[in-house]
Amino acid sequence: MDATALSPEEAQELAALRQRAYGPHPDIAADTAALARLAALESASHPASVPAPSPRAERPAPATDAAPPVARDAWAPQEPAAPAPQPVTRTPLRRRLRDAAASAKGWIARRRMVAVAVAFVLVVAIAWGGAQLAAPQSDRSLGRIPAGVDGERLARQGFLDAAGVTVAEVQRFEAYESLQVWVVLADTGDRCLVIDADRYGVLGFNCTPAGLDPVIDLRVWRGMREQVFGDLPPDSFLRFEHVGSRVHVWVRAPLDAP
Repeated sequence: MDATALSPEEAQELAALRQRAYGPHPDIAADTAALARLAALESASHPASVPAPSPRAERPAPATDAAPPVARDAWAPQEPAAPAPQPVTRTPLRRRLRDAAASAKGWIARRRMVAVAVAFVLVVAIAWGGAQLAAPQSDRSLGRIPAGVDGERLARQGFLDAAGVTVAEVQRFEAYESLQVWVVLADTGDRCLVIDADRYGVLGFNCTPAGLDPVIDLRVWRGMREQVFGDLPPDSFLRFEHVGSRVHVWVRAPLDAP
């Protein structure tokens, strides 16, 4: 008797039982009635000479000591294979020692360069400090004061025109005894230091370009002592220098002064 002997209902029932027995999720082993019905329908659908296949749940496990293979469905997602272990590459000891020595040499060289730079800065600072300490300090330092109308008067004096100075600004500084101290800024960038006495007019005048400080040296004349230079004896020497925002004054008395 072949499958054509089954009625449509029986053929549909056989297909459902086969799915339960041989499908991806077999569950017929616990259902005795379903197993018996499956066997009957299988017998009815095959000739007597062809033995019907046993349901998956009825197959005896092979006699072996090895662990039974895990049943996997052909359509079930497969687990990815574990990656093959990569060989560990180790740097040879000699190369590691050579690299460590090179790194140590580079560190020592950097430290040496820093030490040299620090030493150079210290030498320059010490030299500059020594020069400052060795340089003679001024006897007076004159600060800037308002120029007022006297500054306008000075800007109109002819000696500036004769020297080719076009006045851009006139700065006035504190007086030294009876001497008036001025700095004239020219439109060319020059600075002109001017020493003026009310009774004698301009006693000193010197202009220097940018980067140089103007200096005027004066000697005390006989007969001008009380009127201009105060108590300084004749042949005393004065130096005026404009530096930054101040005018510094050095005073040197004659060697034979008491």
